[in-house]
Amino acid sequence: MEPNAGTATTTPGPVYAGCASSYLPRDTWHHLPLEGRHLQRYAGRLNAAEINTSFHRPHQVQTYARWAGAVAHGFRFSLKVWCMFHNTASGAAPGNAVTLSQHLNIAPLTPAAP
Repeated sequence: MEPNAGTATTTPGPVYAGCASSYLPRDTWHHLPLEGRHLQRYAGRLNAAEINTSFHRPHQVQTYARWAGAVAHGFRFSLKVWCMFHNTASGAAPGNAVTLSQHLNIAPLTPAAP
């Protein structure tokens, strides 16, 4: 029997839950592991984090590599797109999105193939 049109036939992927880790209220910190730096403690409880600061400027590739090296395999990062690519008040041009990946240097945050 053929599945009905619009019926999902694939298994959904994993759900990643996180927020901007630097904005976790202090009164929630007791839920995090005690050992490690802030990102490591955060990653001990959640499996994703948003990098808010990437909206204002791209980070150096070494910074992304350091963050990726501080968390377990499978942890995911979400970046805010640099305002230069979409905010016309910042001088964005319609073609900027084409070169986005060239400017962000996010390769260290890309998960390695299993």
